[in-house]
Amino acid sequence: MIPKEWVVRTAVFASGAAVAAGVLLAWERERNGDLRVDEMHASFAFDIDDEKQVTVFADNVFVGRVIGRVGSRTEDGLEVQFRVRVLENIKGTLPAEVTVNQQGGYDPAENRLVVFADDLPLSSGRIYIFSTRYSTDLRFHTLVPRGGDINVTELPESALKREISRRRGVVESVAGLTAPQ
Repeated sequence: MIPKEWVVRTAVFASGAAVAAGVLLAWERERNGDLRVDEMHASFAFDIDDEKQVTVFADNVFVGRVIGRVGSRTEDGLEVQFRVRVLENIKGTLPAEVTVNQQGGYDPAENRLVVFADDLPLSSGRIYIFSTRYSTDLRFHTLVPRGGDINVTELPESALKREISRRRGVVESVAGLTAPQ
């Protein structure tokens, strides 16, 4: 029997390898003058790689499949919105589909990829575990970079169910804690 941590770690490693390949492809295109790649960095009030801190900060944690890109805005740097089908709520209550906002992304008008906090753009058809904050003014859910969009597309169904159960445990373990302001 394969330990569940090994399955999850293998899937995370495979996702990381795919991300690295995407970065190398983008870098190669940039070297050839086809694609401009800009990196944006920021300071955060919490550790965006610590799932407990991300869970406390998030209004919603859920599993969702990216349907496709539905818009973008540039008021505070490039942000791209995606339509996401909610497959399972882990924290919070959501409708069947939501709009998820990601800081950074691809700008087709300028043939430019903006990578915010080392978080590559979401991909249509992929399944992620999202951790988001909802903006009532903008009416979308902004994901936490890196720790708020974990690609689980390649996980076998049984491993995904275990990961969802584990995430529910994280939500329960941080219940009552308040997010940094």
